[in-house]
Amino acid sequence: MYSDAKNSYERVLKINSKHPNALNNMLALAQRVTIDSNYSYSNVVYNTLLKYEPQKTDYLYSMAINMTELNRIDTAKIILEDIITNTPSYYKAYYKLGEIYGKHLNDITNSEKYLKEAYKLNPEDPSVLENLGIVYGIKGDYSLSLDFFNKALTYSPEDSRIFSNIAGTYYKMNQIDKAKEYLSKAEEARKTVK
Repeated sequence: MYSDAKNSYERVLKINSKHPNALNNMLALAQRVTIDSNYSYSNVVYNTLLKYEPQKTDYLYSMAINMTELNRIDTAKIILEDIITNTPSYYKAYYKLGEIYGKHLNDITNSEKYLKEAYKLNPEDPSVLENLGIVYGIKGDYSLSLDFFNKALTYSPEDSRIFSNIAGTYYKMNQIDKAKEYLSKAEEARKTVK
């Protein structure tokens, strides 16, 4: 089904490489396939899109995310490093590398380095802020960890994960009452989302 749609859109693009409907439909197909967790085929579609729109950094970024989902971390890193080389202002690449180094490679030093770069480029992204809070919590700098978590709450005030992370930080600081308070807030936020 997906390959028939891709092939159909590609036939149109071979005739008119800038056909907006074909490009939009191909992008929608890549996103749909990703939602269905078919990351490998999603990358096939993104590769096809890159033939017609090679300047679209978002396509490469989506491919890197797919590679992460496929546990092809080295390939994801290469794609993200290429993005940074070619588009140094693309903060999402720094963010994702920071996440990869912290979550998949247990390299807190590089995680912090890339997350700080993402933060310089976009100091209002709650995911960047939250991940910096996690990094500083792991490093034992609980005060800085809380600062970043609280900044993240400014931009994402209903995110239960952030409340849970704050609770964990207070627990590590042996402030059990504050930890319980934020666990309660995390539970309330989860209920709000449902």
